[in-house]
Amino acid sequence: MVILIFLKTVSFDIVFTSGITGQFVKGSALFLNRDFPPVTGGFKILKKIVEEKKSMRKVILVDGGNTTGGYITGESINIKYALSMLKSLKYDVFVPGKREFFKKDVLEEFSHSKLNIISSNIYKDSLHRYSFIKPYIIKNIDGIRIGIVGFTSPLLPLETRKINLNNIYVKDIDNLYKWVEELKKKTDIVIVCSNAGFDIEKQIAQKIQGIDIILGGGSGPGLRLPYEDPISHTLIFRNYNYLTSINIITLTFKYNILIKWEVSTPILFDYLY
Repeated sequence: MVILIFLKTVSFDIVFTSGITGQFVKGSALFLNRDFPPVTGGFKILKKIVEEKKSMRKVILVDGGNTTGGYITGESINIKYALSMLKSLKYDVFVPGKREFFKKDVLEEFSHSKLNIISSNIYKDSLHRYSFIKPYIIKNIDGIRIGIVGFTSPLLPLETRKINLNNIYVKDIDNLYKWVEELKKKTDIVIVCSNAGFDIEKQIAQKIQGIDIILGGGSGPGLRLPYEDPISHTLIFRNYNYLTSINIITLTFKYNILIKWEVSTPILFDYLY
């Protein structure tokens, strides 16, 4: 008796934004030309790209934080507005960055939001976590288990005012290790979504084994192609800020093993749509 087993190949997209810094409307791609920058279309163009991708295959929509923009002195857009914009596109994941803490009482807004807010290193104190900030989420797409763990900049206490961090305790890279180890046992791929900056993200790739992808943000360059750690082979993807570009990462699995990745980094030109 012959039994034929047909194994399905599974592909899906991760659409990754970061460093929006309040630029939900039209902006300028200064990194292309500082004298005559092309006009970018902001959230309007992002929405059209996401809708187009969702019509083709399943999508995980991830934002890596520093979404509200503004300044350390507090002149930033309303966090409630920024979260509502993400919610309108049905983001799967949001990782708060330093700019979200440029105002007080941000935790109250997080607690009322219906977004999946994740950060493995934001605690109430050295032992206790907030119920509305999970360390990670696990998404299941056609049997593929995708683990995404959040990592907020460990330099947060140096990057905003102390008064904004009442009842907030921020842990360092060593704390991330245990969450990655936990996810490795539960998932087929481990992704870290970070806004710690490129230098720290390279340290994470070197120090913590078992991370397949880092969706990076914070200080450092935007990348058109990912950086690959020469030892761990962890891939680091990074955007240009102000919603001028995004990463669209297509992952293909067979036997629940990642067999191929592809990336496009479209610049959100206003005239594209």
